[in-house]
Amino acid sequence: MLAGRFRQAMNNQGTPQDILRAEANGRPQGGVWAVRDYHTTLEKRAIAGAEVTPGYFYMVVAATVMATAGLLLDSAAAVIGAMCVAPFMAPSRAVCIGVLFRNWPVFLGGFAKQLVGLLVIGVSVAAIITVILDRNVSGIAITHEILIRAMPTTRELVLSTLIALSAGAAASLALVAQPHIVETPWGQIIDAIIGVEIAISLVPPAAVIGIGLALGTPEHSLNALYLLLLNVLALDFIGSGAILVLRGVRLRYLELEKKIRAAVVVTLRSRLDVATTAV
Repeated sequence: MLAGRFRQAMNNQGTPQDILRAEANGRPQGGVWAVRDYHTTLEKRAIAGAEVTPGYFYMVVAATVMATAGLLLDSAAAVIGAMCVAPFMAPSRAVCIGVLFRNWPVFLGGFAKQLVGLLVIGVSVAAIITVILDRNVSGIAITHEILIRAMPTTRELVLSTLIALSAGAAASLALVAQPHIVETPWGQIIDAIIGVEIAISLVPPAAVIGIGLALGTPEHSLNALYLLLLNVLALDFIGSGAILVLRGVRLRYLELEKKIRAAVVVTLRSRLDVATTAV
Protein backbone atom coordinates (compact mmCIF):
# COMPACT_ATOMS: atom_id res chain seq x y z
CA MET A 1 0.00 0.00 0.00
CA LEU A 2 2.76 2.42 0.96
CA ALA A 3 4.74 1.48 -2.17
CA GLY A 4 1.73 2.36 -4.31
CA ARG A 5 1.51 5.77 -2.66
CA PHE A 6 5.21 6.29 -3.36
CA ARG A 7 4.59 5.70 -7.07
CA GLN A 8 1.61 8.04 -7.02
CA ALA A 9 3.72 10.70 -5.33
CA MET A 10 6.40 10.45 -7.98
CA ASN A 11 3.76 10.87 -10.69
CA ASN A 12 2.55 14.01 -8.89
CA GLN A 13 6.09 15.40 -8.62
CA GLY A 14 6.24 14.45 -4.94
CA THR A 15 8.91 12.47 -3.13
CA PRO A 16 8.89 9.34 -0.96
CA GLN A 17 9.82 11.60 1.95
CA ASP A 18 6.60 13.59 1.40
CA ILE A 19 4.52 10.45 1.70
CA LEU A 20 6.40 9.29 4.80
CA ARG A 21 5.86 12.69 6.34
CA ALA A 22 2.15 12.40 5.64
CA GLU A 23 2.06 8.93 7.18
CA ALA A 24 3.86 10.23 10.26
CA ASN A 25 1.45 13.13 10.57
CA GLY A 26 -1.39 10.64 10.82
CA ARG A 27 0.12 8.81 13.78
CA PRO A 28 -1.04 9.26 17.39
CA GLN A 29 0.43 12.32 19.10
CA GLY A 30 2.32 12.47 22.39
CA GLY A 31 3.09 9.48 24.60
CA VAL A 32 5.47 7.02 23.02
CA TRP A 33 5.49 9.11 19.82
CA ALA A 34 7.17 11.93 21.71
CA VAL A 35 10.33 9.77 21.88
CA ARG A 36 12.51 9.36 18.83
CA ASP A 37 12.65 5.78 17.45
CA TYR A 38 10.67 4.52 20.44
CA HIS A 39 9.32 1.37 18.78
CA THR A 40 12.78 0.58 17.46
CA THR A 41 14.10 0.87 21.03
CA LEU A 42 11.47 -1.63 22.16
CA GLU A 43 12.52 -4.02 19.41
CA LYS A 44 16.17 -3.74 20.42
CA ARG A 45 15.26 -4.43 24.05
CA ALA A 46 13.29 -7.50 23.02
CA ILE A 47 16.15 -8.82 20.89
CA ALA A 48 18.59 -8.31 23.77
CA GLY A 49 16.15 -9.97 26.17
CA ALA A 50 15.99 -13.11 24.01
CA GLU A 51 19.78 -13.53 23.96
CA VAL A 52 21.22 -16.16 26.28
CA THR A 53 24.39 -15.27 28.19
CA PRO A 54 26.41 -17.09 30.88
CA GLY A 55 25.48 -14.35 33.34
CA TYR A 56 21.80 -15.23 32.93
CA PHE A 57 22.40 -18.81 34.04
CA TYR A 58 24.57 -17.73 36.97
CA MET A 59 21.88 -15.36 38.22
CA VAL A 60 19.16 -18.01 37.86
CA VAL A 61 21.24 -20.43 39.93
CA ALA A 62 21.90 -17.81 42.61
CA ALA A 63 18.23 -16.81 42.82
CA THR A 64 17.07 -20.44 42.97
CA VAL A 65 19.51 -21.38 45.74
CA MET A 66 18.34 -18.46 47.87
CA ALA A 67 14.66 -19.12 47.09
CA THR A 68 15.00 -22.82 47.95
CA ALA A 69 16.64 -22.00 51.26
CA GLY A 70 13.95 -19.44 52.05
CA LEU A 71 11.14 -21.87 51.22
CA LEU A 72 12.63 -24.64 53.36
CA LEU A 73 13.26 -22.12 56.15
CA ASP A 74 9.63 -20.96 55.83
CA SER A 75 10.81 -17.36 55.52
CA ALA A 76 8.82 -15.08 53.23
CA ALA A 77 11.47 -12.37 53.65
CA ALA A 78 14.21 -14.69 52.43
CA VAL A 79 12.13 -15.73 49.43
CA ILE A 80 11.46 -12.11 48.46
CA GLY A 81 15.13 -11.24 48.95
CA ALA A 82 16.11 -13.98 46.53
CA MET A 83 14.06 -12.28 43.83
CA CYS A 84 16.39 -9.28 43.81
CA VAL A 85 18.88 -11.22 41.66
CA ALA A 86 16.44 -13.13 39.44
CA PRO A 87 16.92 -12.12 35.75
CA PHE A 88 13.46 -12.74 34.30
CA MET A 89 12.43 -9.21 33.30
CA ALA A 90 14.27 -9.29 29.95
CA PRO A 91 12.97 -12.62 28.61
CA SER A 92 9.44 -11.75 29.72
CA ARG A 93 9.55 -8.55 27.68
CA ALA A 94 11.06 -10.42 24.73
CA VAL A 95 8.06 -12.76 24.71
CA CYS A 96 5.49 -9.96 24.89
CA ILE A 97 7.13 -7.57 22.41
CA GLY A 98 8.04 -10.43 20.08
CA VAL A 99 4.35 -11.30 19.78
CA LEU A 100 3.24 -7.69 19.25
CA PHE A 101 5.88 -7.09 16.56
CA ARG A 102 5.41 -10.58 15.07
CA ASN A 103 9.09 -11.24 15.51
CA TRP A 104 8.81 -14.97 16.07
CA PRO A 105 12.53 -15.70 16.56
CA VAL A 106 12.58 -13.14 19.40
CA PHE A 107 9.36 -14.55 20.87
CA LEU A 108 10.61 -18.14 20.76
CA GLY A 109 14.04 -17.13 22.04
CA GLY A 110 12.58 -15.27 25.02
CA PHE A 111 10.07 -18.00 25.80
CA ALA A 112 12.71 -20.75 25.59
CA LYS A 113 15.12 -18.68 27.70
CA GLN A 114 12.45 -18.21 30.34
CA LEU A 115 11.33 -21.85 30.46
CA VAL A 116 14.87 -23.26 30.42
CA GLY A 117 15.80 -20.94 33.27
CA LEU A 118 12.75 -21.96 35.30
CA LEU A 119 11.99 -25.58 34.43
CA VAL A 120 15.51 -26.87 33.73
CA ILE A 121 17.94 -24.82 35.78
CA GLY A 122 15.57 -23.70 38.53
CA VAL A 123 13.96 -27.09 39.12
CA SER A 124 17.28 -28.97 38.93
CA VAL A 125 19.10 -26.62 41.31
CA ALA A 126 16.23 -26.67 43.82
CA ALA A 127 16.08 -30.47 43.70
CA ILE A 128 19.84 -30.88 44.16
CA ILE A 129 19.98 -28.42 47.05
CA THR A 130 17.02 -30.10 48.75
CA VAL A 131 18.51 -33.60 48.40
CA ILE A 132 21.83 -32.45 49.87
CA LEU A 133 20.14 -30.70 52.78
CA ASP A 134 17.73 -33.58 53.42
CA ARG A 135 20.64 -36.01 53.75
CA ASN A 136 22.79 -33.82 55.95
CA VAL A 137 20.46 -31.56 57.93
CA SER A 138 17.59 -32.60 60.16
CA GLY A 139 14.18 -30.97 59.96
CA ILE A 140 13.97 -30.55 56.19
CA ALA A 141 10.25 -30.81 55.42
CA ILE A 142 7.33 -29.21 53.60
CA THR A 143 6.70 -25.74 55.05
CA HIS A 144 3.84 -23.27 54.82
CA GLU A 145 5.70 -21.21 52.21
CA ILE A 146 6.02 -24.34 50.08
CA LEU A 147 2.36 -25.30 50.53
CA ILE A 148 1.22 -21.87 49.31
CA ARG A 149 2.68 -22.82 45.90
CA ALA A 150 2.20 -26.60 46.13
CA MET A 151 -1.38 -26.79 47.44
CA PRO A 152 -2.86 -23.35 46.80
CA THR A 153 -6.41 -22.62 47.87
CA THR A 154 -8.76 -20.82 45.49
CA ARG A 155 -8.01 -17.55 47.27
CA GLU A 156 -4.24 -18.05 47.00
CA LEU A 157 -4.53 -19.07 43.34
CA VAL A 158 -6.57 -15.99 42.44
CA LEU A 159 -4.28 -13.64 44.34
CA SER A 160 -1.16 -15.23 42.86
CA THR A 161 -2.56 -14.74 39.36
CA LEU A 162 -3.46 -11.15 40.22
CA ILE A 163 0.13 -10.54 41.34
CA ALA A 164 1.45 -11.94 38.05
CA LEU A 165 -0.99 -9.79 36.04
CA SER A 166 -0.04 -6.64 37.92
CA ALA A 167 3.67 -7.42 37.59
CA GLY A 168 3.32 -7.79 33.83
CA ALA A 169 1.30 -4.60 33.63
CA ALA A 170 3.89 -2.74 35.70
CA ALA A 171 6.69 -3.99 33.44
CA SER A 172 4.91 -2.55 30.41
CA LEU A 173 3.86 0.66 32.17
CA ALA A 174 7.54 1.27 32.92
CA LEU A 175 8.05 1.40 29.15
CA VAL A 176 5.04 3.46 28.09
CA ALA A 177 3.90 5.62 31.03
CA GLN A 178 7.01 7.82 30.87
CA PRO A 179 8.76 6.64 27.69
CA HIS A 180 11.39 9.40 27.76
CA ILE A 181 13.08 7.80 30.80
CA VAL A 182 13.23 4.23 29.42
CA GLU A 183 16.92 4.47 28.47
CA THR A 184 17.99 6.59 31.45
CA PRO A 185 19.52 5.37 34.74
CA TRP A 186 16.22 6.12 36.47
CA GLY A 187 14.46 3.83 34.00
CA GLN A 188 16.93 1.06 34.81
CA ILE A 189 16.24 1.48 38.53
CA ILE A 190 12.50 1.14 37.90
CA ASP A 191 13.16 -1.98 35.84
CA ALA A 192 15.15 -3.51 38.68
CA ILE A 193 12.35 -2.89 41.16
CA ILE A 194 9.68 -4.33 38.86
CA GLY A 195 11.96 -7.29 38.14
CA VAL A 196 11.61 -8.34 41.78
CA GLU A 197 7.83 -8.39 41.42
CA ILE A 198 8.08 -10.45 38.24
CA ALA A 199 10.45 -12.97 39.81
CA ILE A 200 8.20 -13.56 42.83
CA SER A 201 5.60 -15.05 40.46
CA LEU A 202 8.11 -17.34 38.74
CA VAL A 203 11.06 -18.48 40.86
CA PRO A 204 9.29 -19.81 44.00
CA PRO A 205 6.91 -22.11 42.07
CA ALA A 206 9.88 -23.41 40.02
CA ALA A 207 11.82 -24.06 43.24
CA VAL A 208 8.81 -25.84 44.76
CA ILE A 209 8.71 -28.20 41.76
CA GLY A 210 12.28 -29.24 42.52
CA ILE A 211 11.66 -29.49 46.26
CA GLY A 212 8.62 -31.71 45.72
CA LEU A 213 10.57 -34.04 43.47
CA ALA A 214 13.44 -34.23 45.96
CA LEU A 215 11.18 -34.94 48.95
CA GLY A 216 9.07 -37.52 47.15
CA THR A 217 5.87 -35.49 46.85
CA PRO A 218 5.21 -35.33 43.08
CA GLU A 219 1.69 -34.02 43.63
CA HIS A 220 3.22 -30.86 45.08
CA SER A 221 5.50 -30.55 42.07
CA LEU A 222 2.59 -30.95 39.65
CA ASN A 223 0.48 -28.31 41.40
CA ALA A 224 3.42 -25.90 41.45
CA LEU A 225 3.95 -26.53 37.73
CA TYR A 226 0.35 -25.58 36.99
CA LEU A 227 0.73 -22.43 39.07
CA LEU A 228 3.97 -21.52 37.31
CA LEU A 229 2.49 -21.93 33.83
CA LEU A 230 -0.57 -19.88 34.83
CA ASN A 231 1.69 -17.11 36.13
CA VAL A 232 3.78 -17.14 32.94
CA LEU A 233 0.62 -16.78 30.85
CA ALA A 234 -0.74 -13.96 33.03
CA LEU A 235 2.62 -12.19 33.18
CA ASP A 236 3.93 -12.44 29.63
CA PHE A 237 0.80 -12.25 27.53
CA ILE A 238 -2.16 -10.82 29.42
CA GLY A 239 -0.67 -8.28 31.83
CA SER A 240 2.21 -7.04 29.69
CA GLY A 241 0.57 -7.34 26.29
CA ALA A 242 -2.67 -5.60 27.21
CA ILE A 243 -0.90 -2.48 28.49
CA LEU A 244 1.33 -2.16 25.42
CA VAL A 245 -1.64 -2.57 23.08
CA LEU A 246 -3.74 -0.04 25.00
CA ARG A 247 -0.86 2.47 24.91
CA GLY A 248 -0.56 2.26 21.13
CA VAL A 249 2.42 -0.01 20.53
CA ARG A 250 1.89 -1.45 17.06
CA LEU A 251 3.92 -3.27 14.41
CA ARG A 252 2.93 -0.72 11.76
CA TYR A 253 4.51 2.09 13.77
CA LEU A 254 7.77 0.13 14.04
CA GLU A 255 7.72 -0.36 10.27
CA LEU A 256 7.00 3.34 9.79
CA GLU A 257 10.00 4.32 11.91
CA LYS A 258 12.23 2.08 9.84
CA LYS A 259 10.88 3.49 6.56
CA ILE A 260 11.39 7.05 7.76
CA ARG A 261 15.01 6.30 8.67
CA ALA A 262 15.56 4.57 5.34
CA ALA A 263 14.12 7.58 3.48
CA VAL A 264 16.37 9.94 5.44
CA VAL A 265 19.42 7.84 4.56
CA VAL A 266 18.49 7.87 0.87
CA THR A 267 17.98 11.63 0.94
CA LEU A 268 21.29 12.33 2.68
CA ARG A 269 23.18 10.06 0.30
CA SER A 270 21.65 11.68 -2.76
CA ARG A 271 22.51 15.17 -1.49
CA LEU A 272 26.02 14.03 -0.63
CA ASP A 273 26.42 12.66 -4.15
CA VAL A 274 25.20 15.96 -5.61
CA ALA A 275 27.59 17.95 -3.43
CA THR A 276 30.49 15.67 -4.35
CA THR A 277 29.71 15.96 -8.05
CA ALA A 278 29.48 19.77 -7.80
CA VAL A 279 32.91 19.91 -6.19
